Amino acid sequence: MTAIPGNDPLFTALRGRFAEEEATCLCRLVRTCFRMVNPRYEDIDLAGERKEECLLTAFGERIVLPARSGPSGGWNDRSLRLEAGEYYSMPPVIWHLMRLARIQGRFVPDLALEEALRSVLGEDTAQTAALFREACKHAQRHHVEAGLFAVLARNLDLDLDVHETLDRYVLLGIASPYSMADVNTGLVWYEINPCLFW
Repeated sequence: MTAIPGNDPLFTALRGRFAEEEATCLCRLVRTCFRMVNPRYEDIDLAGERKEECLLTAFGERIVLPARSGPSGGWNDRSLRLEAGEYYSMPPVIWHLMRLARIQGRFVPDLALEEALRSVLGEDTAQTAALFREACKHAQRHHVEAGLFAVLARNLDLDLDVHETLDRYVLLGIASPYSMADVNTGLVWYEINPCLFW
């Protein structure tokens, strides 16, 4: 396993959020995801326990996800398997976040959000980004009740199809349906990617 130089901008950004050993492992994992769209467990250049700890941290932060979806497709519905043959993916918005960190040496979530949205919307990202930013102000432990998006869109006078917008957020890894919602309230929740709060 080759050492990561201390002046590596991606490592510098990760080191700002994680302990040195964790940042080193995550840097290696992110680089693997840059080289391969869906790296397999055995493609990740880390040994045993370090690899498992790294993947658990990356999954908890939603940097990488198991590529196979569960019944709802929500992140918390995916089962993280740490074994040969299992493969993983980096959400598109996180790919942009890490690519920018590799250049700037720091995380710029707003710019990563804009770039991810631009990849599907072209230049017309202002309203979709505004709705997301407003929703983040109301997030409770990275979760937002689905109906709030429609209320916020009305309050901000945004001309958006909220269902289509939420679908885009899910497609880009910006947010995910959260299947552990309280069945007694009947509310549907979305989990915002924690990295977008960095």
